[in-house]
Amino acid sequence: MPTDTEQKNRARGLARRELITKAAAGAGAVALAQALPSSAKAADAADDFKPPPIASGGSRGVPGGPPYVTPHTAAKRTAKYGYKNDSGRAFGNGPMDATSAQIVKFVSEFKYPEITDKIMADMGLMLVDSIGSGISGFETDAIRAGARLAQLSPGGTLKSTVWGYGIQTTPDMAGYVGCCAVRHHDYNNAGMHETDMVPGILAMGEALHMSGPDVMGAMILFWEVFASLLTAQPVGDVPGIRGVWGTIDNLFHAPALAMAIGKMLKLNEDQLANALSMSFVNSLSLGVDHWEGPNSMAKGNHDANLLRSGIFAALAARAGMTGPAQPFEGGKGLWDVVSGPFKLRLPARVGGDPMKPLPVGDNRYVAQTVVFKRYPGNGGAAISQTVDDVKKFAKLDEIDTITIEVTQFGDGADPGKWDPLNEETADHSLAYCYARLLKDDDLFLDAYTKEKMTDPAIRALMQKITIQENPEVKYNRLTVRTKAGKELTLESGMYYEDPMSVADVNKKFDRICAYKNVSNAQRDKIRSTWMDLRGVKDIGDPIRNTLAHFGNPKAL
Repeated sequence: MPTDTEQKNRARGLARRELITKAAAGAGAVALAQALPSSAKAADAADDFKPPPIASGGSRGVPGGPPYVTPHTAAKRTAKYGYKNDSGRAFGNGPMDATSAQIVKFVSEFKYPEITDKIMADMGLMLVDSIGSGISGFETDAIRAGARLAQLSPGGTLKSTVWGYGIQTTPDMAGYVGCCAVRHHDYNNAGMHETDMVPGILAMGEALHMSGPDVMGAMILFWEVFASLLTAQPVGDVPGIRGVWGTIDNLFHAPALAMAIGKMLKLNEDQLANALSMSFVNSLSLGVDHWEGPNSMAKGNHDANLLRSGIFAALAARAGMTGPAQPFEGGKGLWDVVSGPFKLRLPARVGGDPMKPLPVGDNRYVAQTVVFKRYPGNGGAAISQTVDDVKKFAKLDEIDTITIEVTQFGDGADPGKWDPLNEETADHSLAYCYARLLKDDDLFLDAYTKEKMTDPAIRALMQKITIQENPEVKYNRLTVRTKAGKELTLESGMYYEDPMSVADVNKKFDRICAYKNVSNAQRDKIRSTWMDLRGVKDIGDPIRNTLAHFGNPKAL
Protein backbone atom coordinates (compact mmCIF):
# COMPACT_ATOMS: atom_id res chain seq x y z
CA MET A 1 0.00 0.00 0.00
CA PRO A 2 1.69 3.29 -1.05
CA THR A 3 2.21 5.97 1.58
CA ASP A 4 0.64 9.42 1.34
CA THR A 5 3.95 10.83 0.13
CA GLU A 6 4.27 8.13 -2.56
CA GLN A 7 0.72 8.78 -3.73
CA LYS A 8 1.39 12.53 -4.00
CA ASN A 9 4.64 11.98 -5.90
CA ARG A 10 2.92 9.52 -8.25
CA ALA A 11 0.16 12.06 -8.87
CA ARG A 12 2.74 14.72 -9.67
CA GLY A 13 4.43 12.36 -12.13
CA LEU A 14 1.11 11.55 -13.83
CA ALA A 15 0.25 15.23 -14.03
CA ARG A 16 3.57 16.01 -15.71
CA ARG A 17 3.12 13.16 -18.22
CA GLU A 18 -0.40 14.35 -18.98
CA LEU A 19 0.95 17.85 -19.60
CA ILE A 20 3.59 16.54 -22.01
CA THR A 21 1.01 14.38 -23.81
CA LYS A 22 -1.27 17.36 -24.33
CA ALA A 23 1.62 19.53 -25.45
CA ALA A 24 2.76 16.90 -27.94
CA ALA A 25 -0.12 17.83 -30.20
CA GLY A 26 1.42 21.27 -30.70
CA ALA A 27 4.72 22.57 -32.02
CA GLY A 28 5.99 23.27 -28.49
CA ALA A 29 6.26 19.62 -27.47
CA VAL A 30 9.99 19.30 -28.14
CA ALA A 31 10.81 22.57 -26.41
CA LEU A 32 8.78 21.56 -23.36
CA ALA A 33 10.48 18.19 -23.11
CA GLN A 34 13.92 19.78 -23.46
CA ALA A 35 13.11 22.33 -20.76
CA LEU A 36 12.63 19.59 -18.18
CA PRO A 37 15.72 18.33 -16.32
CA SER A 38 17.06 15.05 -17.67
CA SER A 39 16.19 13.25 -14.44
CA ALA A 40 12.60 14.46 -14.67
CA LYS A 41 12.32 13.33 -18.28
CA ALA A 42 13.62 9.88 -17.35
CA ALA A 43 11.14 9.60 -14.48
CA ASP A 44 8.24 10.75 -16.60
CA ALA A 45 9.13 8.25 -19.31
CA ALA A 46 8.85 5.37 -16.85
CA ASP A 47 5.46 3.89 -16.05
CA ASP A 48 6.46 3.12 -12.48
CA PHE A 49 7.56 6.53 -11.20
CA LYS A 50 9.46 6.16 -7.93
CA PRO A 51 9.84 8.96 -5.40
CA PRO A 52 13.34 9.90 -4.18
CA PRO A 53 14.68 7.91 -1.24
CA ILE A 54 13.87 9.25 2.20
CA ALA A 55 16.97 10.06 4.22
CA SER A 56 16.91 9.57 7.97
CA GLY A 57 16.10 12.71 9.93
CA GLY A 58 13.11 14.93 10.52
CA SER A 59 9.84 13.85 12.08
CA ARG A 60 8.61 12.64 8.68
CA GLY A 61 11.92 12.12 6.91
CA VAL A 62 13.74 14.55 4.62
CA PRO A 63 13.65 13.65 0.89
CA GLY A 64 17.22 13.87 -0.32
CA GLY A 65 18.25 15.50 2.95
CA PRO A 66 21.59 15.13 4.69
CA PRO A 67 22.46 12.15 6.88
CA TYR A 68 22.20 14.04 10.15
CA VAL A 69 24.81 13.29 12.77
CA THR A 70 22.10 13.15 15.46
CA PRO A 71 18.70 11.51 14.99
CA HIS A 72 15.62 13.62 14.44
CA THR A 73 13.01 10.88 14.23
CA ALA A 74 10.20 10.72 16.76
CA ALA A 75 11.17 8.61 19.78
CA LYS A 76 8.10 9.18 21.97
CA ARG A 77 10.01 11.64 24.14
CA THR A 78 8.25 13.81 26.69
CA ALA A 79 8.83 17.48 27.53
CA LYS A 80 7.39 19.23 30.57
CA TYR A 81 7.92 22.18 32.87
CA GLY A 82 11.33 22.46 34.50
CA TYR A 83 13.80 23.84 31.93
CA LYS A 84 15.65 26.94 33.16
CA ASN A 85 17.29 29.41 30.81
CA ASP A 86 20.02 30.77 33.06
CA SER A 87 22.30 32.06 30.30
CA GLY A 88 21.79 35.67 31.32
CA ARG A 89 22.02 36.74 27.70
CA ALA A 90 20.19 39.76 26.31
CA PHE A 91 16.57 39.37 25.16
CA GLY A 92 16.28 35.95 26.80
CA ASN A 93 18.55 34.26 24.27
CA GLY A 94 19.78 30.78 25.11
CA PRO A 95 23.28 29.79 26.26
CA MET A 96 26.09 29.77 23.71
CA ASP A 97 27.40 26.42 22.55
CA ALA A 98 30.98 25.68 23.53
CA THR A 99 32.37 26.40 20.05
CA SER A 100 30.77 29.84 19.92
CA ALA A 101 31.99 30.60 23.43
CA GLN A 102 35.55 29.59 22.51
CA ILE A 103 35.59 31.86 19.44
CA VAL A 104 33.91 34.78 21.22
CA LYS A 105 36.33 34.59 24.16
CA PHE A 106 39.31 34.61 21.80
CA VAL A 107 37.98 37.58 19.84
CA SER A 108 36.99 39.53 22.94
CA GLU A 109 40.41 39.09 24.54
CA PHE A 110 42.43 39.56 21.34
CA LYS A 111 44.79 42.54 21.43
CA TYR A 112 45.84 44.14 18.19
CA PRO A 113 49.58 43.54 17.90
CA GLU A 114 52.23 46.18 17.38
CA ILE A 115 52.81 46.46 13.64
CA THR A 116 56.51 45.70 13.32
CA ASP A 117 58.61 46.20 10.20
CA LYS A 118 58.22 42.49 9.34
CA ILE A 119 54.45 42.44 9.84
CA MET A 120 54.08 45.63 7.81
CA ALA A 121 56.23 44.31 4.96
CA ASP A 122 54.27 41.03 4.76
CA MET A 123 50.85 42.64 5.04
CA GLY A 124 51.78 45.55 2.80
CA LEU A 125 52.63 43.14 0.02
CA MET A 126 49.31 41.35 0.61
CA LEU A 127 47.46 44.67 0.38
CA VAL A 128 49.22 45.67 -2.84
CA ASP A 129 48.40 42.29 -4.41
CA SER A 130 44.77 42.49 -3.24
CA ILE A 131 44.35 46.02 -4.57
CA GLY A 132 45.98 45.00 -7.85
CA SER A 133 43.57 42.09 -8.13
CA GLY A 134 40.72 44.53 -7.49
CA ILE A 135 41.99 46.79 -10.27
CA SER A 136 42.16 43.77 -12.59
CA GLY A 137 38.42 43.21 -12.17
CA PHE A 138 37.54 46.88 -12.63
CA GLU A 139 34.97 47.71 -15.33
CA THR A 140 34.02 44.08 -15.98
CA ASP A 141 30.29 43.43 -16.31
CA ALA A 142 29.95 41.94 -12.83
CA ILE A 143 31.70 44.84 -11.10
CA ARG A 144 29.71 47.44 -13.04
CA ALA A 145 26.51 45.67 -11.97
CA GLY A 146 27.68 45.78 -8.37
CA ALA A 147 28.49 49.48 -8.63
CA ARG A 148 24.99 50.15 -9.93
CA LEU A 149 23.60 48.33 -6.90
CA ALA A 150 25.80 50.42 -4.60
CA GLN A 151 24.24 53.58 -6.01
CA LEU A 152 20.91 52.41 -4.56
CA SER A 153 22.30 52.45 -1.01
CA PRO A 154 23.75 55.85 -0.14
CA GLY A 155 25.75 55.82 3.06
CA GLY A 156 24.12 57.16 6.21
CA THR A 157 26.08 57.60 9.43
CA LEU A 158 28.50 54.97 8.10
CA LYS A 159 29.96 55.88 4.71
CA SER A 160 32.41 53.91 2.59
CA THR A 161 33.87 54.34 -0.90
CA VAL A 162 33.47 52.02 -3.89
CA TRP A 163 36.90 51.57 -5.47
CA GLY A 164 37.27 53.14 -8.90
CA TYR A 165 33.82 54.70 -9.05
CA GLY A 166 34.00 57.01 -6.01
CA ILE A 167 30.45 56.09 -4.94
CA GLN A 168 29.68 56.77 -1.28
CA THR A 169 27.61 53.88 0.07
CA THR A 170 27.20 51.62 3.09
CA PRO A 171 30.17 49.53 4.29
CA ASP A 172 28.58 46.26 3.24
CA MET A 173 27.91 47.51 -0.30
CA ALA A 174 31.35 49.10 -0.72
CA GLY A 175 32.87 45.86 0.55
CA TYR A 176 30.62 43.85 -1.76
CA VAL A 177 31.78 45.65 -4.91
CA GLY A 178 35.41 45.59 -3.80
CA CYS A 179 35.19 41.88 -3.09
CA CYS A 180 33.60 41.23 -6.49
CA ALA A 181 36.52 43.04 -8.12
CA VAL A 182 39.28 41.35 -6.09
CA ARG A 183 37.83 37.88 -6.72
CA HIS A 184 36.70 38.38 -10.32
CA HIS A 185 39.62 36.91 -12.28
CA ASP A 186 40.81 34.44 -9.63
CA TYR A 187 43.98 36.51 -9.54
CA ASN A 188 44.25 37.16 -5.80
CA ASN A 189 45.73 34.85 -3.23
CA ALA A 190 45.78 31.11 -3.82
CA GLY A 191 43.89 28.77 -1.54
CA MET A 192 40.52 29.88 -0.22
CA HIS A 193 40.70 33.47 -1.47
CA GLU A 194 40.77 34.99 2.01
CA THR A 195 41.92 38.33 0.62
CA ASP A 196 38.41 38.64 -0.81
CA MET A 197 37.46 39.93 2.64
CA VAL A 198 40.05 42.74 2.66
CA PRO A 199 37.68 45.26 0.98
CA GLY A 200 35.10 44.63 3.72
CA ILE A 201 37.53 45.35 6.53
CA LEU A 202 38.80 48.46 4.73
CA ALA A 203 35.22 49.65 4.10
CA MET A 204 34.31 49.34 7.76
CA GLY A 205 37.59 50.93 8.80
CA GLU A 206 36.79 53.90 6.56
CA ALA A 207 33.26 54.22 7.97
CA LEU A 208 34.62 54.17 11.55
CA HIS A 209 37.64 56.43 10.80
CA MET A 210 40.02 53.81 12.15
CA SER A 211 43.80 54.09 12.02
CA GLY A 212 45.99 52.06 9.70
CA PRO A 213 47.46 49.90 12.51
CA ASP A 214 44.00 49.13 13.93
CA VAL A 215 42.67 48.12 10.51
CA MET A 216 45.64 45.79 10.08
CA GLY A 217 44.96 44.40 13.55
CA ALA A 218 41.42 43.57 12.45
CA MET A 219 42.81 41.80 9.38
CA ILE A 220 45.17 39.77 11.55
CA LEU A 221 42.22 38.76 13.76
CA PHE A 222 40.15 37.78 10.72
CA TRP A 223 42.85 35.44 9.46
CA GLU A 224 43.34 33.80 12.87
CA VAL A 225 39.63 32.95 13.23
CA PHE A 226 39.35 31.93 9.59
CA ALA A 227 42.36 29.62 9.72
CA SER A 228 41.16 28.06 12.97
CA LEU A 229 37.78 27.20 11.47
CA LEU A 230 39.30 26.05 8.18
CA THR A 231 41.74 23.65 9.85
CA ALA A 232 39.38 22.40 12.57
CA GLN A 233 39.91 18.73 13.40
CA PRO A 234 36.99 16.27 13.25
CA VAL A 235 36.05 14.58 16.52
CA GLY A 236 35.07 10.94 16.85
CA ASP A 237 33.53 8.62 14.30
CA VAL A 238 31.76 11.28 12.21
CA PRO A 239 31.93 12.14 8.52
CA GLY A 240 34.44 14.91 9.16
CA ILE A 241 34.09 18.33 7.61
CA ARG A 242 31.39 17.00 5.31
CA GLY A 243 30.49 19.42 2.55
CA VAL A 244 33.11 22.14 3.07
CA TRP A 245 34.82 21.32 -0.23
CA GLY A 246 32.11 19.39 -2.01
CA THR A 247 28.86 21.11 -1.02
CA ILE A 248 29.46 24.34 0.89
CA ASP A 249 31.91 26.79 -0.65
CA ASN A 250 34.17 29.09 1.36
CA LEU A 251 32.19 28.20 4.45
CA PHE A 252 34.16 30.20 7.00
CA HIS A 253 34.62 33.60 5.34
CA ALA A 254 31.44 35.10 6.79
CA PRO A 255 31.86 34.09 10.48
CA ALA A 256 35.54 35.05 10.52
CA LEU A 257 34.75 38.42 8.97
CA ALA A 258 31.86 38.96 11.39
CA MET A 259 34.30 38.52 14.26
CA ALA A 260 36.78 41.00 12.78
CA ILE A 261 34.02 43.55 12.12
CA GLY A 262 32.53 42.90 15.56
CA LYS A 263 35.88 43.68 17.14
CA MET A 264 36.08 46.90 15.10
CA LEU A 265 32.60 47.83 16.36
CA LYS A 266 33.62 47.04 19.97
CA LEU A 267 30.82 44.52 20.45
CA ASN A 268 30.54 42.79 23.82
CA GLU A 269 30.65 38.99 24.09
CA ASP A 270 26.89 38.57 23.87
CA GLN A 271 26.78 40.69 20.72
CA LEU A 272 29.78 38.90 19.23
CA ALA A 273 28.01 35.57 19.70
CA ASN A 274 24.93 36.89 17.92
CA ALA A 275 27.07 38.27 15.07
CA LEU A 276 28.87 34.95 14.76
CA SER A 277 25.59 33.02 14.58
CA MET A 278 23.79 35.34 12.18
CA SER A 279 26.77 35.49 9.83
CA PHE A 280 26.42 31.93 8.60
CA VAL A 281 23.22 30.24 9.81
CA ASN A 282 21.25 31.80 6.96
CA SER A 283 24.17 32.35 4.57
CA LEU A 284 25.84 29.11 3.51
CA SER A 285 27.18 29.24 -0.05
CA LEU A 286 26.60 26.16 -2.22
CA GLY A 287 29.47 24.94 -4.38
CA VAL A 288 27.24 25.02 -7.44
CA ASP A 289 28.22 28.69 -7.73
CA HIS A 290 31.36 27.59 -9.57
CA TRP A 291 31.67 23.81 -9.58
CA GLU A 292 30.38 22.16 -12.76
CA GLY A 293 29.08 23.55 -16.04
CA PRO A 294 29.27 27.10 -17.43
CA ASN A 295 29.74 29.66 -14.67
CA SER A 296 27.63 32.71 -13.89
CA MET A 297 28.77 35.91 -12.19
CA ALA A 298 28.23 34.08 -8.91
CA LYS A 299 31.56 32.34 -9.55
CA GLY A 300 33.33 35.52 -8.50
CA ASN A 301 30.57 37.17 -6.50
CA HIS A 302 29.62 34.46 -4.02
CA ASP A 303 32.32 35.54 -1.58
CA ALA A 304 30.97 39.07 -1.85
CA ASN A 305 27.62 37.83 -0.55
CA LEU A 306 29.43 36.16 2.35
CA LEU A 307 31.21 39.46 2.99
CA ARG A 308 27.85 41.26 3.17
CA SER A 309 26.57 38.59 5.55
CA GLY A 310 29.54 39.08 7.86
CA ILE A 311 29.26 42.86 7.95
CA PHE A 312 25.46 42.87 8.22
CA ALA A 313 25.54 40.31 11.04
CA ALA A 314 27.93 42.46 13.09
CA LEU A 315 25.92 45.62 12.50
CA ALA A 316 22.67 43.79 13.28
CA ALA A 317 24.13 42.48 16.54
CA ARG A 318 25.17 46.01 17.50
CA ALA A 319 21.60 47.16 16.80
CA GLY A 320 20.24 44.52 19.18
CA MET A 321 19.37 41.63 16.85
CA THR A 322 19.90 38.12 18.18
CA GLY A 323 20.73 34.87 16.39
CA PRO A 324 20.46 31.16 17.25
CA ALA A 325 22.31 30.56 20.49
CA GLN A 326 23.94 27.30 19.40
CA PRO A 327 24.70 27.63 15.67
CA PHE A 328 27.46 25.02 15.72
CA GLU A 329 26.32 22.35 18.16
CA GLY A 330 22.53 22.76 18.26
CA GLY A 331 20.05 20.45 16.57
CA LYS A 332 20.22 20.98 12.78
CA GLY A 333 23.15 23.33 13.34
CA LEU A 334 26.44 23.26 11.44
CA TRP A 335 27.77 20.15 13.16
CA ASP A 336 24.54 18.25 12.68
CA VAL A 337 23.88 19.13 9.05
CA VAL A 338 27.26 19.92 7.46
CA SER A 339 30.44 19.14 9.34
CA GLY A 340 30.09 16.81 12.27
CA PRO A 341 31.78 17.80 15.56
CA PHE A 342 35.19 19.41 15.37
CA LYS A 343 37.83 20.91 17.64
CA LEU A 344 39.28 24.38 17.21
CA ARG A 345 42.70 25.72 18.07
CA LEU A 346 42.95 29.47 18.64
CA PRO A 347 45.30 30.97 17.65
CA ALA A 348 45.55 28.68 14.66
CA ARG A 349 49.36 28.49 14.36
CA VAL A 350 49.13 27.57 10.69
CA GLY A 351 49.91 29.32 7.42
CA GLY A 352 50.44 29.17 3.68
CA ASP A 353 48.51 27.27 1.06
CA PRO A 354 47.30 24.83 2.07
CA MET A 355 47.39 25.99 5.67
CA LYS A 356 49.79 23.71 7.50
CA PRO A 357 51.31 23.91 10.99
CA LEU A 358 54.04 26.53 11.11
CA PRO A 359 57.56 25.28 11.85
CA VAL A 360 58.90 25.59 15.37
CA GLY A 361 60.14 29.13 15.86
CA ASP A 362 57.94 30.59 13.11
CA ASN A 363 55.82 33.08 15.01
CA ARG A 364 54.12 34.77 12.08
CA TYR A 365 50.42 35.49 12.12
CA VAL A 366 48.37 33.67 9.47
CA ALA A 367 47.88 36.99 7.66
CA GLN A 368 51.63 37.09 7.00
CA THR A 369 51.68 33.77 5.15
CA VAL A 370 49.46 34.57 2.16
CA VAL A 371 50.46 32.84 -1.10
CA PHE A 372 49.99 34.82 -4.32
CA LYS A 373 48.91 33.73 -7.80
CA ARG A 374 51.00 34.12 -10.94
CA TYR A 375 48.10 33.79 -13.36
CA PRO A 376 44.53 35.06 -13.45
CA GLY A 377 42.40 31.95 -13.41
CA ASN A 378 41.82 28.74 -11.56
CA GLY A 379 41.60 26.58 -14.66
CA GLY A 380 45.24 26.31 -15.70
CA ALA A 381 47.42 28.08 -13.18
CA ALA A 382 48.67 24.99 -11.37
CA ILE A 383 49.34 22.90 -14.46
CA SER A 384 51.19 25.82 -16.06
CA GLN A 385 54.37 24.33 -14.61
CA THR A 386 54.33 21.70 -17.36
CA VAL A 387 54.22 24.11 -20.32
CA ASP A 388 57.96 24.50 -20.90
CA ASP A 389 58.56 20.73 -20.91
CA VAL A 390 55.68 20.12 -23.32
CA LYS A 391 56.91 22.75 -25.78
CA LYS A 392 60.42 21.29 -25.67
CA PHE A 393 58.95 17.86 -26.33
CA ALA A 394 56.88 18.78 -29.40
CA LYS A 395 55.57 21.62 -31.51
CA LEU A 396 51.86 22.33 -31.13
CA ASP A 397 51.03 21.12 -34.64
CA GLU A 398 52.82 17.82 -33.88
CA ILE A 399 50.59 17.07 -30.88
CA ASP A 400 47.83 14.54 -31.45
CA THR A 401 46.26 14.31 -27.97
CA ILE A 402 46.68 15.73 -24.49
CA THR A 403 45.18 13.79 -21.61
CA ILE A 404 44.91 15.50 -18.24
CA GLU A 405 44.09 13.31 -15.27
CA VAL A 406 42.49 15.10 -12.33
CA THR A 407 41.34 13.86 -8.96
CA GLN A 408 37.72 14.72 -9.77
CA PHE A 409 35.54 16.83 -12.05
CA GLY A 410 34.45 20.27 -10.95
CA ASP A 411 36.03 23.67 -10.35
CA GLY A 412 37.42 23.85 -13.86
CA ALA A 413 37.81 20.22 -14.88
CA ASP A 414 34.40 19.15 -16.18
CA PRO A 415 32.57 18.91 -19.52
CA GLY A 416 30.77 22.22 -19.02
CA LYS A 417 34.02 24.18 -19.38
CA TRP A 418 34.63 23.29 -23.07
CA ASP A 419 32.68 26.18 -24.54
CA PRO A 420 33.56 29.24 -22.42
CA LEU A 421 31.50 32.25 -23.48
CA ASN A 422 32.17 34.49 -20.47
CA GLU A 423 35.12 35.37 -18.27
CA GLU A 424 33.76 33.43 -15.31
CA THR A 425 33.72 30.16 -17.26
CA ALA A 426 36.96 30.76 -19.16
CA ASP A 427 39.13 31.44 -16.11
CA HIS A 428 37.80 28.23 -14.55
CA SER A 429 38.26 26.13 -17.67
CA LEU A 430 41.30 23.89 -17.39
CA ALA A 431 41.09 23.08 -21.09
CA TYR A 432 40.90 26.74 -22.18
CA CYS A 433 43.56 28.03 -19.81
CA TYR A 434 46.00 25.27 -20.68
CA ALA A 435 45.45 25.73 -24.42
CA ARG A 436 46.04 29.46 -24.02
CA LEU A 437 49.23 28.83 -22.01
CA LEU A 438 50.56 26.45 -24.69
CA LYS A 439 49.82 28.88 -27.51
CA ASP A 440 50.90 32.15 -25.86
CA ASP A 441 53.39 31.05 -23.17
CA ASP A 442 51.27 33.32 -20.98
CA LEU A 443 47.87 33.74 -19.37
CA PHE A 444 46.79 37.29 -18.62
CA LEU A 445 43.65 39.41 -18.42
CA ASP A 446 43.50 39.84 -22.19
CA ALA A 447 42.85 36.09 -22.47
CA TYR A 448 39.27 36.71 -21.40
CA THR A 449 38.05 38.85 -24.27
CA LYS A 450 35.26 37.35 -26.37
CA GLU A 451 37.56 37.27 -29.40
CA LYS A 452 40.23 35.23 -27.60
CA MET A 453 37.77 32.91 -25.87
CA THR A 454 36.32 31.96 -29.27
CA ASP A 455 39.63 31.99 -31.19
CA PRO A 456 39.43 29.09 -33.71
CA ALA A 457 43.07 28.17 -33.10
CA ILE A 458 42.45 27.84 -29.38
CA ARG A 459 39.25 25.87 -29.90
CA ALA A 460 41.15 23.51 -32.22
CA LEU A 461 43.81 22.97 -29.56
CA MET A 462 41.12 22.40 -26.92
CA GLN A 463 39.71 19.62 -29.09
CA LYS A 464 42.94 17.69 -28.56
CA ILE A 465 42.52 17.82 -24.77
CA THR A 466 40.72 15.13 -22.78
CA ILE A 467 40.21 15.36 -19.04
CA GLN A 468 39.75 12.17 -17.04
CA GLU A 469 38.95 11.62 -13.40
CA ASN A 470 41.55 9.59 -11.54
CA PRO A 471 41.30 9.81 -7.74
CA GLU A 472 44.76 8.26 -7.45
CA VAL A 473 46.64 11.27 -8.88
CA LYS A 474 47.89 13.86 -6.41
CA TYR A 475 47.19 17.04 -8.41
CA ASN A 476 47.25 16.80 -12.21
CA ARG A 477 48.90 14.23 -14.48
CA LEU A 478 49.50 15.24 -18.09
CA THR A 479 50.13 12.82 -20.96
CA VAL A 480 51.04 14.27 -24.38
CA ARG A 481 51.04 12.04 -27.46
CA THR A 482 52.37 13.20 -30.81
CA LYS A 483 51.13 12.20 -34.25
CA ALA A 484 54.40 10.28 -34.64
CA GLY A 485 53.64 8.17 -31.56
CA LYS A 486 55.96 9.76 -29.02
CA GLU A 487 54.61 10.14 -25.50
CA LEU A 488 55.43 12.36 -22.51
CA THR A 489 53.90 12.13 -19.02
CA LEU A 490 54.30 14.88 -16.44
CA GLU A 491 53.01 15.50 -12.93
CA SER A 492 52.09 19.06 -12.00
CA GLY A 493 52.45 20.68 -8.62
CA MET A 494 50.45 23.43 -6.97
CA TYR A 495 50.79 27.20 -6.55
CA TYR A 496 52.58 27.15 -3.22
CA GLU A 497 55.33 24.93 -4.63
CA ASP A 498 56.46 27.83 -6.83
CA PRO A 499 56.02 30.90 -4.59
CA MET A 500 56.16 34.41 -6.00
CA SER A 501 58.91 36.75 -4.84
CA VAL A 502 58.37 40.38 -3.82
CA ALA A 503 59.66 41.40 -7.25
CA ASP A 504 57.18 39.02 -8.91
CA VAL A 505 54.25 40.55 -7.01
CA ASN A 506 55.36 44.05 -7.96
CA LYS A 507 55.69 43.11 -11.64
CA LYS A 508 52.20 41.62 -11.51
CA PHE A 509 50.85 44.84 -9.97
CA ASP A 510 52.60 46.99 -12.60
CA ARG A 511 51.24 44.89 -15.45
CA ILE A 512 47.66 45.04 -14.13
CA CYS A 513 47.82 48.81 -13.72
CA ALA A 514 49.16 49.29 -17.26
CA TYR A 515 46.43 47.07 -18.72
CA LYS A 516 43.68 48.88 -16.80
CA ASN A 517 44.93 52.39 -17.70
CA VAL A 518 46.12 53.35 -14.23
CA SER A 519 48.80 56.01 -14.65
CA ASN A 520 52.32 55.30 -13.47
CA ALA A 521 52.07 58.14 -10.97
CA GLN A 522 48.91 56.74 -9.40
CA ARG A 523 50.30 53.21 -9.52
CA ASP A 524 53.38 54.27 -7.57
CA LYS A 525 51.30 56.28 -5.12
CA ILE A 526 49.06 53.27 -4.41
CA ARG A 527 52.05 51.02 -3.82
CA SER A 528 53.99 53.39 -1.56
CA THR A 529 50.87 54.25 0.45
CA TRP A 530 49.61 50.72 1.08
CA MET A 531 53.02 49.20 1.76
CA ASP A 532 53.17 51.13 5.04
CA LEU A 533 50.00 52.20 6.86
CA ARG A 534 51.59 52.67 10.27
CA GLY A 535 51.37 56.46 10.15
CA VAL A 536 47.79 56.56 8.82
CA LYS A 537 45.39 58.05 11.36
CA ASP A 538 42.23 57.61 9.28
CA ILE A 539 42.19 54.75 6.77
CA GLY A 540 39.59 56.64 4.76
CA ASP A 541 42.26 59.11 3.64
CA PRO A 542 44.35 56.63 1.57
CA ILE A 543 41.17 54.96 0.29
CA ARG A 544 39.79 58.24 -1.04
CA ASN A 545 43.20 59.56 -2.16
CA THR A 546 44.42 56.49 -4.04
CA LEU A 547 41.50 54.13 -4.74
CA ALA A 548 38.34 56.20 -5.20
CA HIS A 549 39.08 56.84 -8.87
CA PHE A 550 41.38 55.12 -11.36
CA GLY A 551 41.40 54.01 -14.98
CA ASN A 552 38.80 55.12 -17.52
CA PRO A 553 35.39 53.93 -16.31
CA LYS A 554 32.35 54.39 -18.53
CA ALA A 555 29.15 55.86 -17.17
CA LEU A 556 27.20 53.35 -15.14
